[in-house]
Amino acid sequence: MRSFLVITGHFFLHNSFDLTSTVLSFSTFNCHHKSIDILRILQDKLKELSILHKVIRVTTDDGRNVAWAVYDMNLNLKRIWCVAHRLHLSITNAFGLWIVRKDDDNGTGALEQDDSNNDLNDSEQEMVDIEYMGNNNDTDSLSEYDDTEVNVAGNESDDNDKLSETFDSLDEEQLYLIMVIMTRMTMNLWMIGQQMLSNQIVKLSTILTLYFDAQRKRFKKALNLCYDVKSRWNSTYCMINSFIVLREIIENLFSNKHQLHITQQQVKKLTNFELASDDWHVLLVLFSILKPFYLATTAMSGRQYPSIGLAYYLLARLRSFLQQHNKKESLLEKRLKQLLLKKFLNYFDNENEQMELLMLHAYFDPAGFAALTEIERRSVEQTIKKSVADQASHSSISVANTLSITTTTANSENKPNANRNVKRNAMNLFNESVDDIQYGENRENESKRAAIINEFYQYRKYVIEFNEKHKPDAGSAIVFWRTSGETFSILKGIAKKMLSTPATSVPSESCFSTSSALARKERARLSGEHLCSSVFLKDKIKL
Repeated sequence: MRSFLVITGHFFLHNSFDLTSTVLSFSTFNCHHKSIDILRILQDKLKELSILHKVIRVTTDDGRNVAWAVYDMNLNLKRIWCVAHRLHLSITNAFGLWIVRKDDDNGTGALEQDDSNNDLNDSEQEMVDIEYMGNNNDTDSLSEYDDTEVNVAGNESDDNDKLSETFDSLDEEQLYLIMVIMTRMTMNLWMIGQQMLSNQIVKLSTILTLYFDAQRKRFKKALNLCYDVKSRWNSTYCMINSFIVLREIIENLFSNKHQLHITQQQVKKLTNFELASDDWHVLLVLFSILKPFYLATTAMSGRQYPSIGLAYYLLARLRSFLQQHNKKESLLEKRLKQLLLKKFLNYFDNENEQMELLMLHAYFDPAGFAALTEIERRSVEQTIKKSVADQASHSSISVANTLSITTTTANSENKPNANRNVKRNAMNLFNESVDDIQYGENRENESKRAAIINEFYQYRKYVIEFNEKHKPDAGSAIVFWRTSGETFSILKGIAKKMLSTPATSVPSESCFSTSSALARKERARLSGEHLCSSVFLKDKIKL
């Protein structure tokens, strides 16, 4: 089996808050997507770039193969899951969009996972998206970057990603109603769309396609019907949107089915796919609920601006949207929002470690900072304070040990000071025995703590003033740190590391989209290696 792996880099150059995104490597290998194979390729590529031990964060979906590969790198990294992937799982599980109802021998219904469209997935694609943050203007020498941000994402889901097959009994009727409508929509697309699934319906599909295209031209509708794909983010929303936009044409199609010059049997088959007024009502409700999720996913998927802090802000707004109800909402809309909220909380709020990581990153984005509560802000500041203190301590200990060895060697040659040196060494041994630190080191740490506390105070002041003048936006973080970054000698460096982490695996996803488009070209006869090279060069050549 031929597999592909792409490595993309995202970084801030030294003394700059311009976020850069680039493809570092796109390779192919002839083996399955096992974690050991992914690990081997990851390590080899990162070693070639001399950034293996400069990695500071990893972002991935919940596929076990990718997650274990990152864990087995033994770099003591903390992993962040792809936020867009989690939103997608929340929606598909909440509404049971790919769950089918089957009757058992006793005539009772049961909801089961539908894997009928697994062939739509690119099963031979595995995405590994490497993030790094550099502190050097020379982009040609990767080994000179001080810190590296790693982001790993896979488009193949494993056991952790499978759609939940367990639902509350009270939810089943709502789910079944949605499933029936979505099945009808999918079947409509199957009949009306451009893809012909069997020779028996070629004539019918051609007639419907010609009629549909003529109607689109008549009503000046550029949008065509879209397919819903289980593994593709927002595809359900896009399909529903296409049906709503083209509703008049779809209704005309069914109204005029007897004038389409098709057989009576074909008319009967087409009638089975017709949507009733209640079906359209459910679609409109689903559209209104899914639209904020579509827009949120789009906003957090940008490559030219920091997305991790923005993602936390968007999650907070989505949670609020699902929790709020007004008198104008129908019972169906309230119930669907409750179903989605339940899964949303399961995939996000119940993951304490992940949410704490997101909060840490969000703190450095004005939009993300605005979404944090006072308790959450203080918690993040304590984490940062401890991290800064630990780094200062390790640095001081390293220098002290070096100086101690040098001093001891030099002093051992100076006999008049021998007694004084023995006493000093005895004191050092005593301090070490009680886990104390040197006096000079203590003063340095105290100064460091005072500096970071002062920066916290100034940062809060600056970011609150910034938010009063600016609405949350994708470019908020860049604008803020460009204008105020020099004020914060400590936080500025941390902000670069935190904000270079992307919220989604879109950088690698887009590479695979490009390669898939090239591979599908009828006249394209590219080998796997040439396909990888083409995508790599396309990223570098700016026309």
